[in-house]
Amino acid sequence: MHQDNKPRTDKPAVNDLSFSDGLTLSQLNMIHSMFLPSWPAIPHLGEMELPKREIHLEPVMQKPKIVVLGSGFGAAGLLKNIDRAAYDVTLVSPRNHFLFTPLLASTAVGTLELRSITEPVRDLLQADDTYYRAKAERIDRQRQVVVCTPLEEGPSFEVPYDKLVVSVGAVTNSFGIPGVKDHCLFLKDGVDSVAIRAKVIDLFERASLDSTPPQEKSRLLQFVIIGGGPTGVEFAGELSDFVRREAERSYPHLKEYVRLCLLEAGPTILTAYNTSLRDHAILSLRRNGVDVRMGVPVVGVQPDVLNLKDGSSFPYGMAVWSSGIKPNDVVNQLGLPLDARGRIAVDKRLKVSGADEIYALGDCAGVDSENLAPTAQVASQQGKYLGNALNAAGRGEIPVEFHFKDQGRLAYVGGGDAIADLPFAKIKGFPAWVFWRSVYLTKLSSFRSQVQVCFDWVKGALFGRDTSQF
Repeated sequence: MHQDNKPRTDKPAVNDLSFSDGLTLSQLNMIHSMFLPSWPAIPHLGEMELPKREIHLEPVMQKPKIVVLGSGFGAAGLLKNIDRAAYDVTLVSPRNHFLFTPLLASTAVGTLELRSITEPVRDLLQADDTYYRAKAERIDRQRQVVVCTPLEEGPSFEVPYDKLVVSVGAVTNSFGIPGVKDHCLFLKDGVDSVAIRAKVIDLFERASLDSTPPQEKSRLLQFVIIGGGPTGVEFAGELSDFVRREAERSYPHLKEYVRLCLLEAGPTILTAYNTSLRDHAILSLRRNGVDVRMGVPVVGVQPDVLNLKDGSSFPYGMAVWSSGIKPNDVVNQLGLPLDARGRIAVDKRLKVSGADEIYALGDCAGVDSENLAPTAQVASQQGKYLGNALNAAGRGEIPVEFHFKDQGRLAYVGGGDAIADLPFAKIKGFPAWVFWRSVYLTKLSSFRSQVQVCFDWVKGALFGRDTSQF
C-alpha cells in the first residue's frame, strides 16, 4: 500500500499523544487495565492538574554611564577609584596612553626612555570598560551625548552619558608671539620629547661636519630654553648633564661652541618656590654651564634668531618654548561656562556651573575662588576625589567638597642637584636629588614603569645616554 510521505498537519487527539518510548496514552491505559486493574487509570492530559508555578521577573537595573574625556593625571586618578559595580565607564581620548609628565624632561635627552614613563590607557581600564581613541568635538547637553571624531578617517559618532567628566588638560601657551608655533619646540607631550631629542643629536652632527663654518657651528649649538618654570628649569638641568657628559665624550671637538641659555621674562625663575631654594637653583644652573637671564622677554621668533624686547637679537640652533600653558583648545568647543582664564568653571565639588551631570578637573578646570596651580599633583588629587565623590553619590550620600593638600614642589637642576620645597622642610643639593628620584619613582603608575625607570637610571650611570638617531 502506498504510504503518503507528506507531513501530517492535523493535530493528534490528546489520547494519541506519544511518549518517548513510542506508546500512546490509550495503549498505556490498556496495559494498565490488564496488569494493574486495581490502580487508577492514567488521566487524560486534559484532566491532569499540573502544578502551577509563579515566575517573578526582576527588572534589570542599568548602571549609570560615566564618560571621561582625557587620559592625564585627573582621568587616571578617577579611573583608579571609580566603583565599576555602580557605573559603566567609557574613556574617550586621542592619546591612548598615560604619560608621567614630571619625568618628561629626562626623556628629552635620553636619561630615560619615553616608554618607561608611559602606560597604555587600557591597562588603567577594567574588563567591562570601553575606550575610544577619538577627539571630543562638542557636547549635546539636551540629549546627553558627546559628539566625537576618530583620529583615523571615519564618520563622527555619539557617546551617551549620565555623568560626564572633562579632563582634557592644557597645551603650551605661545601668548600670540609671532613665530613661536612655527620655529620653537615645546615640551608638553611625548611627541615633543621625541622631537627635541632628535633635534639635539641632529645639531651636533651638523656642527661636526668639516664644511660647517665656525660661526655656523656656534649658532647651531646655541640651545635656548624660554621660560623659567619647573619644566624649563628641569630641561635646562638635563641638557647641561647631556652636554657635560655625552657631548664631551662623543663630540669633544665641539665643546668650545656649545652654549646653553635659559631666558625668563619675569624677574626670577621658579616663582612658586622658596626664595632660598630659588637662589640655589640659579647658582647651580650657572655652575653647570647654563646662562640664566631674567627680565628678558622674547617678542618674536625667526628661523635662526630670537627678537628680544630691548631690541637685541639672540641667534639659536634650537629654541624650546616652556613659558606657560593654557586650557586645551577643545574646551572652547564644548559649550561649557568658562572662567576669566578660559578654564571650565566648576564649584568646590568639581561640578560645572549650571550642569549637574558634568564635572571638570585638572588643568582645564578652574575651581571656584581657588587659584590652584596647573600641576600633576592637583589633577591627581582631584581625580581621586571625584572618583570617591561619585561613588558616594551613587550610594545616595552627599560628597564633601574638594580640598587640595599641598605636598610640596620638586625640581631637578642638573649635576645631581635638586631642590625640594616641602611643607615641613626645605632641602637642596644631593639629598634633594635623592628625594626627587625616590618620590617620582614611587609615584609612577605601575610596577613595570618603576622597573624600567630604575633600569634606565642604572644603564645611564654605567654606559651613558644613547646618542643614536633614527
